Amino acid sequence: MTDLTNIPDPMAAGAPPSPDIDTAQPPMANAPAGNLPPAAGMPTQQPQAPAGAPAASAAPAAPATPAQKHASIFQHTMGLLAGGMNRPVMGANGQPVTDANGQVVMHPAGAKQLGAGILAGAIASMVAGMSTPTQMGPGGHRPDYSNAVAAGAKAAEPYTQAGSQTAAQKTADDLRMRQYSTTDHNMKYHQMQMNADKSDREAQQGVVDSYSTQVEAMNAAFAKGPITDAQGNQIDLWKQQNIGGDEVKKLLANDTLHITKDMVVPVGVV
Repeated sequence: MTDLTNIPDPMAAGAPPSPDIDTAQPPMANAPAGNLPPAAGMPTQQPQAPAGAPAASAAPAAPATPAQKHASIFQHTMGLLAGGMNRPVMGANGQPVTDANGQVVMHPAGAKQLGAGILAGAIASMVAGMSTPTQMGPGGHRPDYSNAVAAGAKAAEPYTQAGSQTAAQKTADDLRMRQYSTTDHNMKYHQMQMNADKSDREAQQGVVDSYSTQVEAMNAAFAKGPITDAQGNQIDLWKQQNIGGDEVKKLLANDTLHITKDMVVPVGVV
């Protein structure tokens, strides 16, 4: 049992008085959860943009300087005069660079290259136009320069973007065709060599087969034992056997042995 007289009095210890549940209390502060400070040691939750809201735009690029604007306008003007800004990319070997599909790679040209193209096109156009005979218009009262203008435009076409791309593409296609032709020629030449070697081996094997009966008869006689002539002297059917072609040449070249070609019997093709 518990002795009630030993329970300390909370009022006597200086503790705050307990609220009276029968007395109306003031309402507690009601703050949104998002406005409460985070607890110590807890990660801070970053606010998220609502779904569908546009992403924050990147920092605006620095405005172009007057010198850059002038260079851009000058480059664009030269591109218009040259018939386009791009030109074929040339490799270290002087041939046009192509992609995996065999198409010429185009790249923006510099002011120097565009200027050279404009000058070359203008000179070619002037020469072609001036060399075209002047024709008279209807009635013979006014000269007709349409043919001269057309000739000048045609002469300047190779120096434009489209003209340079067409010429470079033709060069690349011609180079590829030459490579294909060379490969085809090498394959055919190799096949011809293979056929010649096959025919040569068949001819050599035919010679060996023609001697096979003689070789088999001599080997059978040799296997029965020593062979002698009418005087009883032993005869060597084979002086040497299974010797290579180089050794045969040395034996034939040795005048002291008196060996002739009819004494050599082929037995195989190597």
